[in-house]
Amino acid sequence: MSKFNSERIPVQSLEHLIKDLDFAFQTHDEKLLPFIGKMPTLSNFQTQINTKSFTSENRIKLNKIITQQYKNCGIDTLEQPNLEKILELNTFFVTTAHQPNLMTGPSYFFYKIISTIKLAQLIKNENQKSYIIPCYVIGSEDHDFEELGHFYLLGHRIELTQNRGIAFAKYPIEDLIPVVEQIKNILPPSTNTSKLLTLLEKCIRQTKTIGEFTMLFIHEIFGKYGLVIIDMAGREAKQSFTPIMREELTKSSSYPLVQNTILKKQSQNLGTQALPREINLFYHGKNGRTRIEKVSDGWQTIDKIYQWNASQLEDELAKTPENFSLNVILRPLIQELILPNIAYVGGPGEMAYWMERMDQFNHYQIEFPILVRRDSFFILSEKLFKKWQKLGLPLRELFKSKEDLIKKINEENSDQTIMVDFRSEIINALDQLVQKSQAIDDPLRQSMEAEKARWIKNIDQVESKISKAMKIKNDAFIQSGLQVQGTLFPNGNWQERTESFLGFIAQCGFELIDYLIQEANPLQSEIKLILTKDVANDYL
Repeated sequence: MSKFNSERIPVQSLEHLIKDLDFAFQTHDEKLLPFIGKMPTLSNFQTQINTKSFTSENRIKLNKIITQQYKNCGIDTLEQPNLEKILELNTFFVTTAHQPNLMTGPSYFFYKIISTIKLAQLIKNENQKSYIIPCYVIGSEDHDFEELGHFYLLGHRIELTQNRGIAFAKYPIEDLIPVVEQIKNILPPSTNTSKLLTLLEKCIRQTKTIGEFTMLFIHEIFGKYGLVIIDMAGREAKQSFTPIMREELTKSSSYPLVQNTILKKQSQNLGTQALPREINLFYHGKNGRTRIEKVSDGWQTIDKIYQWNASQLEDELAKTPENFSLNVILRPLIQELILPNIAYVGGPGEMAYWMERMDQFNHYQIEFPILVRRDSFFILSEKLFKKWQKLGLPLRELFKSKEDLIKKINEENSDQTIMVDFRSEIINALDQLVQKSQAIDDPLRQSMEAEKARWIKNIDQVESKISKAMKIKNDAFIQSGLQVQGTLFPNGNWQERTESFLGFIAQCGFELIDYLIQEANPLQSEIKLILTKDVANDYL
């Protein structure tokens, strides 16, 4: 018997919850076509395969890059047969990318990879002549400590105490040791917890940095599904990208190209996601990752520690291209240049900034991938789901605001008409009695008037008792509804953007991942509610 069940909610019924651009993307609004090229459909993936060219030379280079990175992390390359498949001309990637957040960060990081694996399966099933590999690109150059240096585990915030000011992937593995101790103190003791902790400790022992740890940890979990992992921060990948970095530094080509696409988006009321700079490169130096700017006699980092004239810049690009770091404006380009990729899987924010890249891709004559919005999952215990079912409300109400949910519960369960009909009938009867008594004599009429007043007072008391009883009942319903909603939206935020997936592994086991891959389908516009049985505690 399965430990899991699922419910699906169509995106069309959740327009109030989803931002306009994300809703337009998920409902295949054709006004997006100038910015995305092709809709994410199975037939379009075949078209993309037919137009994507990737030479044997580039495949050999890619295989060598990934193989060496795996060896650096202690991964046995024989465990991943897809590495050899890269060499075949009919092999293509579907890719997602994400920074190496502390202990993988919020759950949606896992959902991106799960969606990518499922998309590869769907395309492979439809296109038997092609071999499709799911790929995860580690965004190892990001240095945003405020974003990457913490996570939430079963509601508890865990964070690194020291901001080293360097790319987060380069933080030493020793920084994770106290983090694992905090995890041990938070997770409920269970077989699932023991398996998770054993894996975390193994990955710490075998690696030297947070970036390597992330690569090994993700491989240990997802390698069996064929996932290939690559870090594009190294020399070999950057060497291939040197011509574009040179043009970025000397001509600032990306700035007008991306800015122009942004203006087109704005004219369609599609907003702006990531503004370009005149130079969209950083430099990895002794003081960390620092932005590069153009000055009158050349280039410099904004802290003025590193400076170059034209010949010095050319020399450094040739000798140490890995010292130059890309921002979000350039990262999509290197990914599509280095990989035989046909699709990119990401969240709503990523879809928004990829839509600002079409002119840039055309300029550099790089094939623009098909954009695919990742799956969104909410995880809930069946125990709490049964509480929701007792309310008798459709699932879509669970995803409305707290205020709207309370209002809906009150509307559905507050029958203010219970006494209205009875009150009217009783008062009509008393009025008739008063009229008939008046025909007999006036003292009797006065007596009946007094009796009528006493009856109305009693009716008021009964109505008050009913109202109080209904309020108690409604308060219980509201408490149940808000408890369920609070699990899906902790502190008003989406569960997937707040809670670490490690907590779900500890409570449900690694088999939860198998189930999520089974239920995933990033080509369907719906939210998946995953119901779990036998969880270790009531958090879910």
